[in-house]
Amino acid sequence: MPEPVIKTAKELLGSGEARPNQFKPTPEYQNALSMPVGLERYLSLDIPKDDWMIQGLWNKPEAILLSSGTGVGKSLVTAIFAKHMALGEDILGLSVPKPRKLLIIDGEMHPRQNQKRFNRMNLSVDELAICQKNLHFWNSKYSE
Repeated sequence: MPEPVIKTAKELLGSGEARPNQFKPTPEYQNALSMPVGLERYLSLDIPKDDWMIQGLWNKPEAILLSSGTGVGKSLVTAIFAKHMALGEDILGLSVPKPRKLLIIDGEMHPRQNQKRFNRMNLSVDELAICQKNLHFWNSKYSE
């Protein structure tokens, strides 16, 4: 089976110029990466530069899933990180380059628990305004 021809991101984007941190892959590009390719081909791909949400830890457009037993602090860690990311504030010595929009999907806790956590954070008026714009919640157990 012949190896697929893989074009650069700029070629696949067509008429628009590829802008850093604005990459939106076309179906052709996604299909090219959905097939096995050799290391040499993989290393030659024109992949957009990193857009760190948390420097060295979380790169856009990656998703993070926290999983462990009940009661060990997943939701608390999520709330703390979400606040810092929504505000664009560094956390634990890690750089958060700019405020980000986040969707927190909770499949375990009662929504009232997250309400209590965020109320205890004592956000300033300015912080609250930013978080209201950037933080969104969905609870699969109590969705409408």
